Parts: sequence; C-alpha cells; structure tokens
Amino acid sequence: MMAAIELINLHKQYGETRAVDGLSLEVDFGEIVGLIGPDGAGKTSTLRMVVTLLRPNAGDILFMGKDALREVAWVRAHVGYMPQ
Repeated sequence: MMAAIELINLHKQYGETRAVDGLSLEVDFGEIVGLIGPDGAGKTSTLRMVVTLLRPNAGDILFMGKDALREVAWVRAHVGYMPQ
C-alpha cells in the first residue's frame, strides 16, 4: 500500500549548518505523527519542506505517490500547515 507521505533521504543545509541530514520517513493514511526534538534539530525546516515552502538540497518528498517538488500546486491545494 502506498504511504500518504514519504520523505526519502531529505537534506537541508544553511551555509555550513546541516538542519536536516538524510531524513527518511513514511506516514500511512490515518496515522498521527509528531516531530519532537530540541531547538535547532530541523523540525520546522522539515515541515516547511514537506509543505513546499522550502526546497530541500537533496532528497524526495512524495504525497500519495506524487512528487511534491514537481506538483507544488497540487500539494498546496491539498495540504494545510499551521505552525505553532
């Protein structure tokens, strides 16, 4: 069965600082997931990449099998994001 959301080897770097380093994750339909960690762990960067507000330096993001980086309009029409 296809995952609702799939992150594959996701990387995000700001200058010399690695915010996200090789994150892979699958979220199935109906599953509830929380991202927890200390300040600077890459939680916000990860979520901003997932909702296409930030481009990863490397890796893939799939929503129901669709490439989020190529289907930005589709992602933004189907995914909500409310920080804090």
